Amino acid sequence: MATSSAAQPGSVARLQHAFALRLDVNVLPGRAVIGRFDGEHVALALANPGGTVTVHWSDRSDKPQVVRVNRDVTALAAASLSPEMPNDILLVGTPTNLMAYDLHHNKDLFFKDVADGVNAIVVRSPSKSSTPLAIVGGNCSVQGFDAVGDEKFWTVTGDNVTCLALCDADGDSSDELLVGSEDSQIRVYRNEQVIWETTEVDAISAITTMHGSCFAYALANNSVGVYDRTTRLWSAKYNARVVAIASFDLDGDGVPELVVGLSDGTVDVRLMRHGTIVQSDTMGASVAAIVVGDYRSQQAPELMVCAIDGELKGYASAEPDQRSARSVSDEVALAKMKARLAELQRELAGYDQNLAAMQKPVQQLGRIPPDTKISCALGPNLTKTALELRMSTSNDTLIKVGGYPFGPADVVWVTRVPQFVILFGDNVFEGESLVKYAAQPEKSITVPLSLQKNVSCDLMIKVVIGYKGSAQDHVFELSHRIPKFASFSYCKPRDLPFIKSLVTLPLKERVSRVILWLNQSFLLDFAHRNDSDSLNVGFKSMRDDTVLSMSVGNDTAGQFQIRTDDMQLAGDIIQDLCAFLSVDDCESSASFPVDFEQFEGVLRGVKEYSDLRKRLCTEMADLINLVKMLVIKGEDARLLGDMGEMKTQYSELMDTNNELIRELAKRSANHEALLGALKKVNLMIQRAARLRMGTHKTNLIQACHNAIKANSTGTLLNIIKAGHE
Repeated sequence: MATSSAAQPGSVARLQHAFALRLDVNVLPGRAVIGRFDGEHVALALANPGGTVTVHWSDRSDKPQVVRVNRDVTALAAASLSPEMPNDILLVGTPTNLMAYDLHHNKDLFFKDVADGVNAIVVRSPSKSSTPLAIVGGNCSVQGFDAVGDEKFWTVTGDNVTCLALCDADGDSSDELLVGSEDSQIRVYRNEQVIWETTEVDAISAITTMHGSCFAYALANNSVGVYDRTTRLWSAKYNARVVAIASFDLDGDGVPELVVGLSDGTVDVRLMRHGTIVQSDTMGASVAAIVVGDYRSQQAPELMVCAIDGELKGYASAEPDQRSARSVSDEVALAKMKARLAELQRELAGYDQNLAAMQKPVQQLGRIPPDTKISCALGPNLTKTALELRMSTSNDTLIKVGGYPFGPADVVWVTRVPQFVILFGDNVFEGESLVKYAAQPEKSITVPLSLQKNVSCDLMIKVVIGYKGSAQDHVFELSHRIPKFASFSYCKPRDLPFIKSLVTLPLKERVSRVILWLNQSFLLDFAHRNDSDSLNVGFKSMRDDTVLSMSVGNDTAGQFQIRTDDMQLAGDIIQDLCAFLSVDDCESSASFPVDFEQFEGVLRGVKEYSDLRKRLCTEMADLINLVKMLVIKGEDARLLGDMGEMKTQYSELMDTNNELIRELAKRSANHEALLGALKKVNLMIQRAARLRMGTHKTNLIQACHNAIKANSTGTLLNIIKAGHE
């Protein structure tokens, strides 16, 4: 993985816009789309505060078209939902609904209640069928609707969906669905099945398709990066919030660049393969959205950046032989040469200081034996119930002080700062790095690690080595692999308390293969005995004292058994084990008495909240009708000059209005409670699905959805336990 950072001012070319407009509207961040709503001309649709969507046509001089949604707009998309439909449809998402509006014919195609809400929308065909679907991501679920609003697709995710995109992420010439969520996961779906997932360091805020199997992402911690299939090519972090990202070929070389819009108004253009910033521009306010389309009917797509105050700038792609493209290349080459010059100057300064210190003794000078090595060992500290990384030198050199690199890459000039070791690791440290200070130079140092997630990663370590009192020291760079379940310490199964929860799956694999997986994913070094055809191991989490045991062999009738009260952990174990053993299809049966009892209470809560919602809606409808009647009576009394009757009617109207406000507060609280309960239902289905693989996983999700639609809670529980109806 490569990491880059924002370039210094003046080191990149200024991005020249082709046109600029001032739209007299405020724009909500991330809610702008472009489409051919009349079938011919391109228009720009922008979501505005107050529940409206403004549509701007570049070829019309009259006022823009305003669509009044009268609800908070949470997502926008534009696409045709039928092969027979020549014009694009405006898809508007709200916290409770999905609306498909035909601007050209001024009518609704459908208005669909979506209990899980709509946070993101993308239009695609989830299979080889030619019928497009509007895919919406909401409260731990992803749903697909056809042109008439019928649900044709449904699956679950691990947390609230934040963004959706389409990309051929596995190179099979067919688009997969990319889903980003608040649990820092990027999941790739082929139909309802997750074919790949990765964990980032923060919530995913945006995803966009780049080129081929490459896609870009943005995180809530202001990071951006690019993946090629399952490999992260690079990542970079900003000081300002990343609001929007888009893919567009600005230099005309046939490969799109990543365009990044920030909350401080900066617009950066980064090369796809290594993230170098090649062009930049600045808006007058925070960037709201970045879209691509032929807005001015130039027969070529243009990049458009919209700010929250309505400022709009458009950028055209350069022709391959244009001077502007060559000038951008020249600017990049010049910036690289300047950076190389500064590096050589620092190196020269380091050599000068080395020459000045040549008269000192060898150890004081800082020379170390050429065979000096740093050993790293990762292990549990059972006394402190913590994971520790122990580093030590192979001779009499010491882990010492650090400073600013002046000379060659492996030499650091000493400055008066405390002794330290620097570690970098995604999903390990808050802020992705850790500095360990030591009071005195030492031959070894111990760094405590606190792993908050079950993820594997490579620690990048920088440690300063030298002799006590020497003028120069050496920086050693090394990496150390952290297993996925490193936070679990081994213990004998008989020392663990009895665990009621159990997952059983038929695993037709040799015990030796399971041991290989254990050695790779846990901090273990088991040696398999040739005369043993069974295995029974136990673990305890140093993070939260969760206990875990696994067994396979004669005692389990050839079944692989996992005992733990953490359903999420059991799913992580099964997914990691099956990936190691290349098992694509696997069923299981599960028993989690505590979780299932709580889940029954959640299902009862969903029914109660749903019934209450219907009753509140009915009562509010009655109150609204009463308000209408009182307004009419009050107006009639005013026209007749009956001031006493008018005061009576308006007084009653005020009381009814106050009651309506109270009912609205009740309905809002009920809606939030219902969303919370539905999220727990979807999370339970997602955790149950992770206990299976392949078709068994897909079938379980579909069977659970059918049980929910049939309002059969008993069937739903049986499916979660057995994996099928």
